[in-house]
Amino acid sequence: MTVSELTNHLHSSCGVCHRCINLMIQSDSSLHQTTDDEDSTYYCTVCFGLTSPVFQTRKVLPEIRRSLIPYCSNSEDTNAQLLSSYNDAQSTLTMVDSTDGNYLSKESPTIHIPLLIQVRAHCCIAAAKIFLLQSQTTDTASSNSNISNKNNSVSILRTTSAEEIYLAIKDQIKTLLKEICIPLVKLSEQHDVLPQQFHDEESGYLTVHTMAMPPKLTTTTFNNIRDCIPPSLQLYITKHKHKILSTNHKMLHPRTRFRGNDPTLKQGGDPRKNLELRLRHETVGCAAGVAGDVSNKKMKRRRIDSIATNNKSSEDDAIPFHDWNTIISWLDKDTVHQWSKEDECSAECAEWLQKVHASRMKQSTPSNELCCSIYATAWRRPFCIHGYYTKILRDISQTPFYVNATSPPEGDSNSISAIVTSAAEFTQSKPNDGMIRKGISSVEEMICPQISSIGCKGISMTNNNPHSSIVYGMCKFHASGREDMDVRMLLPHPSVMESSNVVITGRPFVCELIDAHRVPSLKNLREIENAINGTVSTKDTTTQQIRDEIKWDEHGWPHSLVSANRSYGNDGVGVSSLQFVPSNVFSTLQSETENKVKHYGCICYSEIPLESDAILCQKLECSPWEPNGSESNDNTTYPLKIEQSTPLRVLHRRSSDVRIRYILTLSARCIDKHWFQIRMSTSAGTYVKEFVHGDCGRTYPSVRSLLGGRVDITELDCEGIVVS
Repeated sequence: MTVSELTNHLHSSCGVCHRCINLMIQSDSSLHQTTDDEDSTYYCTVCFGLTSPVFQTRKVLPEIRRSLIPYCSNSEDTNAQLLSSYNDAQSTLTMVDSTDGNYLSKESPTIHIPLLIQVRAHCCIAAAKIFLLQSQTTDTASSNSNISNKNNSVSILRTTSAEEIYLAIKDQIKTLLKEICIPLVKLSEQHDVLPQQFHDEESGYLTVHTMAMPPKLTTTTFNNIRDCIPPSLQLYITKHKHKILSTNHKMLHPRTRFRGNDPTLKQGGDPRKNLELRLRHETVGCAAGVAGDVSNKKMKRRRIDSIATNNKSSEDDAIPFHDWNTIISWLDKDTVHQWSKEDECSAECAEWLQKVHASRMKQSTPSNELCCSIYATAWRRPFCIHGYYTKILRDISQTPFYVNATSPPEGDSNSISAIVTSAAEFTQSKPNDGMIRKGISSVEEMICPQISSIGCKGISMTNNNPHSSIVYGMCKFHASGREDMDVRMLLPHPSVMESSNVVITGRPFVCELIDAHRVPSLKNLREIENAINGTVSTKDTTTQQIRDEIKWDEHGWPHSLVSANRSYGNDGVGVSSLQFVPSNVFSTLQSETENKVKHYGCICYSEIPLESDAILCQKLECSPWEPNGSESNDNTTYPLKIEQSTPLRVLHRRSSDVRIRYILTLSARCIDKHWFQIRMSTSAGTYVKEFVHGDCGRTYPSVRSLLGGRVDITELDCEGIVVS
C-alpha cells in the first residue's frame, strides 16, 4: 500500500483535489502537485474549489474589488472605471491608495465557509479508511504481520478529524486571500495623511470579509438532494428538524439590543453578521419562491424516500423542499458534530462520496457552475476625532431629546375648535408612537452631519442590516459630561482666561466615525470647523454683542447677554481644535470628567430684598463680583464643602445617595433688590441648580440657607471646563 495509490483513489474515484489530499495524507506534498487542468476547473467534492488560486482570482477577487469601490473611488470617472473592471480577473487596477488616506488591514481577510465542507471531509476520511482497510485485506498474503500493516496504513493519514481539515482549508483560503489582495494596495510614505497613531491601531483601515455559500438547490435538482449531503445526515436532519429550524429562526430574528421607541437611529451590529443575516433572509426568500413553484407542481411536501427506513417516511417526518436550501446552506456546528459522532466514518459515507463524483462527471453542466457562490463586504474601521464645543442657545439639547407624550395639550375650555386644533397638533407632533421632541435641535445633530458629509464624504450604509432599525455605519457623538438643554455652554470671560494659569475650554467631545467612506484630511478638519461655526458665511458680525450685559424681558425677568468672543462660532453651536486621536481617548473621556473643575454663571431671584452688594457678599461669605469678570476669592470660607442628596428631578434614574461636593470659588453682585448674579467654580459632579435653591433641604449648605430665604435660579451657564 503506497501513498500514491491512496492519492489516486481519492482523486479519481472521489473527486478530491490534491490540495485537500495534502491536508489529509502524511507525505511529501511534492508527490501530488495540482495540475493546470485541475486549477482551470477548480472542481473538488470537498472544498468546492475554494482552495484553488485560480478560483480565488476569478471569483473572489472581483467581489472584493466591488466591495471596495465605495471607499476608493474619488470621482465619477474613477468609479465608472472600477465598476467596469471589477469583473476582470487579470486587471491590475490599484484601488487602495495611501495618497487618498486608504489603507488595507495587514491582517488576512476573514472568511466564512460552509460547514458542508466539514461534512464532506468526514466522508473523505471514511473513503480513505475503507480503501486502506481493503488494501490491508488484499495484502495479508504477502505480509506476516497484519498489525504492522495496520500501523503503517494509519500513519499515512495526517489526521482523522474532519474538523481539523475544515479549519486547515479555512486557513489555506485566508492565506490565498491575503496574497491576492496585495496588488490592490499602493503605499506612498511621502503622501501619508494619517497620523502614526492611526497606523499603530489600524484606525480607519479598510477590512474585507468574504462568505462562500454552497450551490443552491432548485426544482430541477430536487431529486439530487442526496448529492449534497450523505443519507445518514439527511436522516439526522429529518429526525431533529424542529431544533435545527428553530436555530435558524433565532438567527434570523436576533434579540433587540435597545429599548425605547424614540425615532433616533441606534448603532450596532457587525458587517460580518449583517452580511450573514442578509444572506440568510435571501435564502429564506428564494426558498419561499421555490416552495411556491414546487407547490404548483404538487411537490411541496414531497418525501425523500432515500432517507426513510425501509424506503418509507411518515408525513410528519417529511421536510418541505423550501427548507432544505436553508438547512444545507446554514448547517450549524452542533448538528455536524453530533452527526459525525453517530456516523463514525461509515462505509455508507465513503460510497456516497464516490457516487456524487460519478454523478457529477456524467452531468452536462460544467463543473465550475456547481461551485460555491462568493459574497464580499468591506468596511472601514472606526476612528476618532476630538474637539471642544460651545452652545449659546437655551433650546438646543446635547443629543436628540424625546419624551413620552402622555396626553394632548389642553386647549381653551370655552372653545371646542381650539380643543380639536390642539389635539390635531399634538397628533402631528408625535414622530413615533407618542414621542415628542424637545428643543429645536441638538449639539450632536449640528456637529455629526458636518463631519460625516464634509470630512468623510458620507457614511456607508451598505453594511447595515436591512431587516433591522439598528445601523452599523454611523457618526457616534460622545461628550465629557452634559449640560441641561436650558444651560448654555460658554467660554469664560476673557479676563479669567488671561489671569488663570490653567487652560479653560468648551466641553470636550469625541466623534467616533464608523464605516466612513473617507478619512478626513487636516484640511477637511478646518473646513468642518468653518462650516459648523459659520465663520465662512456672509453673516454680518458687526452687530454682535461685544460685552456682557443684562437685558430685561417683557415679563420683568433679567437675561444675560454675552460677548461674541465667549463662543467658538457665530451660530448656535461652535467647535474648536478638531484633531485625530487614538481610541483610548474615547475610553478615558468619561473618567476624566470626574476630575475636572467647571466654571458657572447664573441669575437668581431672592424672596428677601437685598440692599447692596456688600450685604449679599456678607451673607454668602464670598468675594464681590469683579467688573472685569475675574474671580478673586480671599475669603477662607471657600472652598465650601456641601452635601448633596440625589436631586428630586433625577431620582427616578439615579441611585439615592449623599455625595460630597465642593464650591471652590464664588463671587456675587446685585442686579436689583431681588435679582442677583453668581459666578462660581465647582468640583465635577456638582448640581448647581440644587446648590442655589436647596432642593427642599436635600443640598446643604446652599445659597438659600445662607441667605435665609427662598431663592430660585432662572438662568444657568457653564462658563468653561478646566482641561488638565
